Amino acid sequence: MSEIAHIRCGDDMRPAFEASQLTGRYVRWADALCEGPTPGDVTPSEWRALRTGYAAARYGMTSEQAEAFQEEQDVALLASISADEIILWFEHDQFDQFILIYLLDWFTDHNVSPNRLSLICIDHYPGIENFHGIGQLDAAALDDLFPRRKPITQEQIELARRAWAAFTSSDPRPLEALLTEDTSVLPFLAGAILRHFEDFPSNLDGLGRTERQAILASEAGDANPGEIFGACQAMEEARWCGDTMFWGWLRALAEAPIPALVINGPDDWYRSREGIVATRVGLTRAGHALMRGAINWVRMGGVDRWMGGVHLQGREATWQWDGAKRRLVAGPGLNV
Repeated sequence: MSEIAHIRCGDDMRPAFEASQLTGRYVRWADALCEGPTPGDVTPSEWRALRTGYAAARYGMTSEQAEAFQEEQDVALLASISADEIILWFEHDQFDQFILIYLLDWFTDHNVSPNRLSLICIDHYPGIENFHGIGQLDAAALDDLFPRRKPITQEQIELARRAWAAFTSSDPRPLEALLTEDTSVLPFLAGAILRHFEDFPSNLDGLGRTERQAILASEAGDANPGEIFGACQAMEEARWCGDTMFWGWLRALAEAPIPALVINGPDDWYRSREGIVATRVGLTRAGHALMRGAINWVRMGGVDRWMGGVHLQGREATWQWDGAKRRLVAGPGLNV
């Protein structure tokens, strides 16, 4: 009997997988590559240090926890190479899509033939309203999807490798150029790239889309972080941000040199459901000014954010998002 490895970017599918008729090993590889540093010009050890350092600082993990998470998933991924067939289970949002292109690039670098790779990648499923992920599906649905898997093609590999190289570049223009090309062999990639660019600081107010949505959802000042998270999820065309990731955005807005949000609750409110429910979030004076478009978030407090391989620093973002033109524009001082 052939051995199958089922790779999923999280544990959300695991309960249904274990209850299904599917055989083989379940492999979780869930590093949130859509956030934090992903520079392409570093060594493997430097990459690991950057990713674990970001996870520890952003997601409230200890360095040991972040290192253990990375080690566990990388060991499991390496072990999957021995399987006769490797099935990638993904959906349409940017969290999944950037992991997908990373994995296709990684398997190619590790001499895994496309003939051994299969893909299940969906943006809907019959009977599921407001579909946002495979984790919503039950065992019967997984059994239904399994025979519909498609072999990975050489065209998909080539596009994924180009896209991953562009995503990890310090120059965002090669990634933006992909939006003008036919990327239909990976049908959800263009949407993920566009959503990624929307979190670059706006050329108008310095806010990325996720920041702006969090501020809009906090305007009433009498919501808890869970309610704000739900409101922001409803603003997304493809939900990509998990709750732990979202708490990182809220905390960054509240802990900035000039905060946009005020969080009334314990310092570790995000660690428990009780803490989240008991906490209230509202706008500061700066937050209200941002709502009116009266100030620029980056010019006021500066930025220190990785967007793929692009490191934005200082009080003038070198690359900004022009929402009206739906394109990146160079910030002041950048000669392009």
